[in-house]
Amino acid sequence: MIETIISLPVLISGAIMDFKYRKVFIMPFIMASACGIIVNAAVYKRDFKHYALGVGLSVLLVLICLISKKIMGLGDGLAILMTGCVFNSKSMLIIVLLSFLIMSATGITGVIIKKTKLKTKLPFLPFLLVGEVVFLIIQR
Repeated sequence: MIETIISLPVLISGAIMDFKYRKVFIMPFIMASACGIIVNAAVYKRDFKHYALGVGLSVLLVLICLISKKIMGLGDGLAILMTGCVFNSKSMLIIVLLSFLIMSATGITGVIIKKTKLKTKLPFLPFLLVGEVVFLIIQR
């Protein structure tokens, strides 16, 4: 429940900005990541091992974003980092996998119906938001 309260408002606003302006403000994701770590440690009394894999993979992705700006933007990497900090490792991996699958299906469909080209860049945060919402619905 607290995970949803922390992550959904940040993802909704980030997804709107990413879709509309192709720009993402990174500070909300950094603050939500810190809140996720605090909530997991203080409220749920979870050990860092509980979500260390998710945070580790997310940090690796952020580093890849910083090195190569062509794959994903820093905002996308920080949004995934926030997901890793707020949810446990297994949940984060499921959410990101769902997001990539939905994004792939959307891209392939767009190419098939000739609405987009193979080189078209899609904003990732709307798909991360949909992946998280699908995950939350399935989880309940």
